[in-house]
Amino acid sequence: FFAISGVVFSLLPNPCRSTLSAIWKMSVTPMLEAGPCAPPTPSPAPSPAPFLTTSEPLSDEKPKGPHVVQVGGLDEAVLADEKENFQLPLTQHRTGTFLTTSFHNLTAMVGAGVLGLPAAFVFLGWAGGTIVMILSLSVSWYSFSLLVKLHEAPPEKEGGAPRRLNRYHELTTWVYGRRKGLWVILPFQVSYCYCLGVTYMVTGGTCLHAVYTRNAADPSSTHLYQWILVFAAVELGLSQLPSLSSLGWVSFAGAFTATTYCVIAVVLSLLYPAKNPSYSIPSTSVTDSIFGVFQSFTTICFAYGGHNTALEIQATLPGTEKPGGQSTVPRMMKSVHLTFVITLICYFMVSFTGYWAFGNAVTDNVLNSFSRPGWIISLADVLVVVHVLAGYQVYSFALYDMIEQVLLKRGVRVTRLVRALYRVLYVCSSAFLAMLLPFFGDLMGLVGAIGTTPTTFVLPSVLWLQVRRPSVRSLEFWVNVVIAVSLTCVGIMGCIASTRSIVLHASTYTVFS
Repeated sequence: FFAISGVVFSLLPNPCRSTLSAIWKMSVTPMLEAGPCAPPTPSPAPSPAPFLTTSEPLSDEKPKGPHVVQVGGLDEAVLADEKENFQLPLTQHRTGTFLTTSFHNLTAMVGAGVLGLPAAFVFLGWAGGTIVMILSLSVSWYSFSLLVKLHEAPPEKEGGAPRRLNRYHELTTWVYGRRKGLWVILPFQVSYCYCLGVTYMVTGGTCLHAVYTRNAADPSSTHLYQWILVFAAVELGLSQLPSLSSLGWVSFAGAFTATTYCVIAVVLSLLYPAKNPSYSIPSTSVTDSIFGVFQSFTTICFAYGGHNTALEIQATLPGTEKPGGQSTVPRMMKSVHLTFVITLICYFMVSFTGYWAFGNAVTDNVLNSFSRPGWIISLADVLVVVHVLAGYQVYSFALYDMIEQVLLKRGVRVTRLVRALYRVLYVCSSAFLAMLLPFFGDLMGLVGAIGTTPTTFVLPSVLWLQVRRPSVRSLEFWVNVVIAVSLTCVGIMGCIASTRSIVLHASTYTVFS
C-alpha cells in the first residue's frame, strides 16, 4: 500500500505534491511525535476530576495493569480531561443508548463483504467453510468483548471512578506509554479506516453505475467515476453531522439496509438455484488451490471488522466520566451480543444458501450470480449504497476525532467553518482516490490483511494479557496466545494471497475508468 501510494505521489504535479507534504507535516507528523491526545502546550492542562488527583500508579501492590502513567502527564490531559472530550466529535455528545450503539456496531460489522462469503466455500467445501465460519465468529466475538471490557481502566483510588479509554489509541498508550502506544495502533487503524472509506466510495459508485446500466437505454452513456462523484456528494452532506451520537439515524438506515440485502440474497438463492450445482473442489493447479484456500480463509476472517471503532462507539454512552456514573460495559455488551447474533444469522444464511444454490460456480458477489428478477437485484444494489454511505461515516468519525485532537493541540479553535472545511477536504481526498483507482477493492484486500489482523484479532488478546496478567498455566492465557499467533498467520496468508491477486490483475487496471 505504501509503495503504491509512493508511486501515485510521484506522478502528481508539483503543486499537489507540495500541498500534500505540507498537510502531512502539519497533521500526521505532530500526531506521531506528540500523539493526537497530547495536551496543548501553550497553556497548562486543566485540573483533573477530583477522583484523579492522586499521583499513585494505575496498579496497586502487584501491577495487574499496564505501563504506569502518572497523573499530570497523558492521563490528566486526555484520559481524565472531560473538558477536552466535550470538544471532540466522538465524545462531544454522550447521548448514546443501547439502540444507537447497536446500529453503529451493525453498520460497522455487517459489511458488503458478506455477499462474497459463499465464494469462500468453493475451495473449503461444506465442512471446511462451516468450521472456519464458526471459528472466525467465535474469535471475533471474543476479541470484541475484550475491547469492551478494557474500555474502563481501574480506578486509581479505592472508591474512585474508572477512567474511560474512549479511543483505541488511548487504550494502547495507557498500556505501552505514549510514543510506543501510538505506533502500535495508529498506522493500522488510520490506514484501515481511511482505505475502507475509499473502498466504500468505489463500492457505492459501482452499485449506482450497475443500477443505471441495468435500466438505461444507453448503458455506456456514463462512467464509473461520475457515479463515485454522486456518492461523494451525499457523503459531503453526511460528514457535516457534528458528532458520532448524532449519526444514530444514519447508522439505523445502514443497519436496516445491510440486513435487508442479506435477506434478498437468501431469498433469491432459495427461489432461483442453479440446476445440478457441483460442490466438488475445483481441479486446479496446486498453486491455485493453495492460494484459493488462503483467499477463502482471509475472506471469512476479515468479514468481521467492527473492532476498529469498538471503543469509539462505546465512548458515546454516558457513564463513569462523572463520579457516581454507571459503567458502560454491561450496556455495551448487550449491544455487542445483539450485533453478533444478527451477524451470525446474516453471514451463515447468505453463505449456506448462496453456496447451496450455485456450488463452485458461485461468483465473488452472490448477487451477480442471478440474472433475474432485475428489479430485485437493482433494489439490493441500492440497499448496498445506503449501507456503505452509513459505514463510511462510522469509520470516518474516528479519523475526524483524531484530526480535531491535532488541531486543538496546535491551538486551533475548531469552529463550524473549520470542521466543515477539513471534512470536505477529507471526503474529497477519498473520492479522488476512488476515481483515480477504481480497482481499489483489490488493493483493499492487502490493506485489510495488514490493518484488520492486528486491530481485530491480535491486539485485543495481547492487550488483555498485558492488563490482566493471567497465570501462564491458566486456560485464559493460552486461549489468547493461540488466538494472537494463529490469526497472525492468517494475516500473513492474506497478505500473500492479496499480493498475488494484485500481480495477476495488474494488467487489467486502468485509472479513471
